[in-house]
Amino acid sequence: MFKFEGTLLMPVCVLALYAIACSGDDRPQSDVIEDGEVANDIVDDGQTADMPIDSTGGQPLEIGPHSGLPIAGEWFDDWDARHSITSSRWIQSSDFGTSTFEIIEFDKENRSVVARNADSNQFSPGLFSRFDWTEKDGRVYYCNTRFDAATAQEAAGEAPADGADPENGGCVSFAWSRLNQVPSWDFLGVFKDEWGTSHTIRPDGWSQDFEGQESLFRIISVNAEKGYLIAENDGENQFSPGLFSRMDWVTFMDRLYFCHTRFDAPTAADAEASPAPERKHPDQSGCQGFAWTALDPLAEPMAEIIDAPGDTGQGTGDAAKAVNGVRGGGRDAGGSDVFSVGFDLDANGYLVIGIKDRSIKDGPGSDFAIFENVFSLGDGGMFMDPAVVLLSRDGLTWVPYPFDYTADDENAYSKRPSDWDGFAGVTPVMLNEETNDVNPFDQAAAGGDHFDLANLDPGDPEAAAIRKYGFRILKIIPAAIVLNPDTGEAFVRDPMSNGPDIDGVWARNLLAD
Repeated sequence: MFKFEGTLLMPVCVLALYAIACSGDDRPQSDVIEDGEVANDIVDDGQTADMPIDSTGGQPLEIGPHSGLPIAGEWFDDWDARHSITSSRWIQSSDFGTSTFEIIEFDKENRSVVARNADSNQFSPGLFSRFDWTEKDGRVYYCNTRFDAATAQEAAGEAPADGADPENGGCVSFAWSRLNQVPSWDFLGVFKDEWGTSHTIRPDGWSQDFEGQESLFRIISVNAEKGYLIAENDGENQFSPGLFSRMDWVTFMDRLYFCHTRFDAPTAADAEASPAPERKHPDQSGCQGFAWTALDPLAEPMAEIIDAPGDTGQGTGDAAKAVNGVRGGGRDAGGSDVFSVGFDLDANGYLVIGIKDRSIKDGPGSDFAIFENVFSLGDGGMFMDPAVVLLSRDGLTWVPYPFDYTADDENAYSKRPSDWDGFAGVTPVMLNEETNDVNPFDQAAAGGDHFDLANLDPGDPEAAAIRKYGFRILKIIPAAIVLNPDTGEAFVRDPMSNGPDIDGVWARNLLAD
């Protein structure tokens, strides 16, 4: 268990209204994002719950602001069930298993959701559910108003739950279930320090690994406001096993620092009572006479091909070349170790890649970088293949990274990268793991197009959830088959363009599963 500012968080288990759900949706990830599949996504306000990925039929693909479910996010309830909610799915999970509800429609005004129970659910598989939600005194509550309707229409027609007093009743003959936001602290993530120690920090524990020697600290309580936590040292730790630690953290000059303030306290209370370190200049001193330890976000490539309809396995049609390392050709030449994405959405018009055992959240600086085969034309312009980028937590609900073509004449193609704001495929690639193995996130040295999740729309619930909890899946679509909302036509392209050539994608500010 661990405590977050007075709220007790316990290991999760699933409580359905009438039964405990203990099974999982075991479809492979690739099955949920195949071309043409969306999750019955028309909602009551006339907008779509998901970004469409079906064929354009020769028309440009319209990608607009995402209309999200207001309660999208990561939650746990008072019966310790974990709820992961997007505009397409409501997943309830615990040590006993997982139940998945595929959202058909949601009604923001009436605060209701209609969903199909996954075939793999233990209870009422293949039937339909209605969920209602309400808010009282700043807290969110939900009711599984119906769980076994024969049709979606029957579930939608179920009388809404009574939200007048959700803590004491109104949900059929029970109280509503309270949803508590899963905490997200700045220091959560995967890091490496200057001494070569890797740090994996989750809400319930901190793992430190130095040359194969691992130390584990089970987090008991967190004071996020003051920036410290209390943890119990694992009994197998080399130093001070079974005792208690206090760790403080602070952000200074956009860099995260921590101080292992106490490592051998006999009790958690003694650890918490330890004097706080001086925070004024953590890069110089304050931690028991020494500088604090800087934690830099670990960077990793996105190396999982999820969907590549144009994959032939040969030459630039080999999708593996998009995840086998970046080998840029520099400012004045393209590389050949790339996967080409074409302009036919059915046949080859997009690439979907993911990252295993990680999520990418908003952190200091850029959070991911896309390397595409851009090179100089020698006249001050660039040969480019601009692409639109979409982000997803589950492979169904897509949030577009903000993009805008700002040329004076948007019906004419511009060779200036600065006119393609928020697009991939507009900056040359200097990074080459064989001849110029520089930091992928040093844009001056590595090149590539860098993206900061802080630029996502904070008013979009799903975008806000991605910023806080991270995304796992990224989709690249050629701009030439995407609708430019300013002109009503597809974005213009260089006549010589044959589609983006993806060399690789790197990510940082990672959260561990």
